[in-house]
Amino acid sequence: MDKRSTLTRHTDLRIPVGDETVAANRYEPPDGPTPGPAVLMYIPYHKDDFITYGAYDPLLEYIAHYGYHVVVADIVGTGASTGVKNLPLEPAEGPDAATIVEWIADREWCDGHVGMVGKSYGGLTCLKTAAENPEHLDAIVPIHAPQTAYRDITTGGAFAFHSMGGHWTALMQALQAMPPTYRDSEGRWAEVWSERLDGLHTYDPWLFQFMDHEARDEYWEGRDIAVEAIRVPTLAVSGWRDGYPQTTIEYVEAIDAPTRLVLGPWRHIMPHRGRESAIDFRRQVVTWLDHFLKGEENEALDGPPIRYWTERDGGGIVDGGVWRGCEKWPRAADSDVLTWTLTPAGLVSGEGFEGEPLDVEYDVDHTVGVDSFDQGRPTDTTPDDVRSLTFESDPLDRPIEVTGTGTIRLRLVATTPDPVVSVRLIDVHPDGEARLVSHAELQASRHTGVETPTDLVPGEEATIAIELKPTSHVFESGHRLRVAIAGAWFPAMCPTPGEQSLTVRSSSTNPAVVRLPGREHDGEPTFGDAVEMAKPDIAVVPTVSPAIVDSDRSWSITREQHRDKATVASSSRQVVDLPHAERMTYSQAIETAVVADDPASATLNRRTEIEIVYPTETIRVAAENTVSRAVTQAHTTVSVNDRTIFDETWTRL
Repeated sequence: MDKRSTLTRHTDLRIPVGDETVAANRYEPPDGPTPGPAVLMYIPYHKDDFITYGAYDPLLEYIAHYGYHVVVADIVGTGASTGVKNLPLEPAEGPDAATIVEWIADREWCDGHVGMVGKSYGGLTCLKTAAENPEHLDAIVPIHAPQTAYRDITTGGAFAFHSMGGHWTALMQALQAMPPTYRDSEGRWAEVWSERLDGLHTYDPWLFQFMDHEARDEYWEGRDIAVEAIRVPTLAVSGWRDGYPQTTIEYVEAIDAPTRLVLGPWRHIMPHRGRESAIDFRRQVVTWLDHFLKGEENEALDGPPIRYWTERDGGGIVDGGVWRGCEKWPRAADSDVLTWTLTPAGLVSGEGFEGEPLDVEYDVDHTVGVDSFDQGRPTDTTPDDVRSLTFESDPLDRPIEVTGTGTIRLRLVATTPDPVVSVRLIDVHPDGEARLVSHAELQASRHTGVETPTDLVPGEEATIAIELKPTSHVFESGHRLRVAIAGAWFPAMCPTPGEQSLTVRSSSTNPAVVRLPGREHDGEPTFGDAVEMAKPDIAVVPTVSPAIVDSDRSWSITREQHRDKATVASSSRQVVDLPHAERMTYSQAIETAVVADDPASATLNRRTEIEIVYPTETIRVAAENTVSRAVTQAHTTVSVNDRTIFDETWTRL
């Protein structure tokens, strides 16, 4: 037992799945081994360290305290499970997890009722499993979960330079070389690790796979989740600053079962740890599970099916907003909309305008995006805006609310066949500070759809319609709306080759327009649809894992003036106290850089280190990657007491 917890944790579950064995832990509820409902989390992030003690234990233990046997299982080919996982997002993950659900339901400590919960990849496996509709799966809670593989893994239909190239694939590269930290007495952990290291020689790193399949091709076939097949009650969560609010809205609409959706102001973080608004999400999870796994009559299905956060005062302010509810998520195509037109005089309310047409050329600045990348707290986007083509409204004489998924229709002429196109909707405060409200980005060849990409013809006009990221935001009286258009979204997207400029056109007969679901308010906004959201309950379990003994992170932006080069550097470090080892330290450093007028200069360097300290030895894993359009290199090393036991370099020209 972990001395920091009152719960018993069983670390010896072995679950047969096909030819492999899935390793799992079980958090036993305070009542002990009495038969009760169970909750599964199925993840590739190591059940014994990184994702439990280092992240999700506050949620998992909270659920267990309310009478649930919580099972955390390593996906086949990851962590302490057997096998080699040479492909991410494999179709087999759903059937495998369904097998695990039925295995759990048949244990003597389970009463036959099983739920699932998970964030990110763990949310994806919730959806995959539910699409299989196993007999004993009664409810799921996916959090910040992708479901359409190609769209959600790419950015605007292009390789996700920072999130995939810089963060996730490098994280998985290190985790796949790391041993199971819990060492069973039979020595099984060593056999699993040996098989895993041998397997790393047999397939390309996931980084290369994503780069090789930037277009939607056969690689992506079978990886989308058939959410329309789901008949399992679903409580879903996403956030305005996360990557998946649109896909979350879509899959909730497609599920044929009771659903509830929570859309908050969050990044990729648990709702009970949100910055702008932390809510009693863990209590909501238990209420949902109690209703569908225990049959309790409670408030799980009370209130509106969608609850969402409306930003006030420019957005990004702690407690600066209001929680509201609605029956259906608004879209520009089927809701009351506010229309704004791009004109020579700026952003004008209404569709169409009088006077001369707009025909303005803009030389692409490839650094645009570095000051709009919201990774912790909102930043002033003005440095990006002055390097973009901007259209701004007059100061508002009354508040304007935007709630829903907006669209923008652009008329563009490009000098290259496949530029990046980015659009940002910005709230400009009377003092000049600018904050990002929503955005959209697209690899231009995808304007005809990812299934049928079509290059632009340089010098010829093309009409491009892009859907903005969902949001709910009030532009206060006296503020301005700003639309910023650019040919870059760095470091989220890597620039495409060529000397680039974009020409934006709009006329009275063929206007370029932004359509935003929303309304004007007469005077101070009041919301008759406001709902209550309680603050996190910390009486039972804290919201941050007590096993984390040290952590820090940083994010900085610098500009070198001589070459006009922008560099974004981020780092994080976390030390976790493990009951079966002295400690585990995880650290990462990512640096991306690009010169404003040189798309070929874009580079990304990432180093991930994991150190596991035991009384008798220290294991270190390092994954170091360099990414550019010209050459990409991935390097992984593993050492035991400073003796190298694995060293592999992969290169892609």
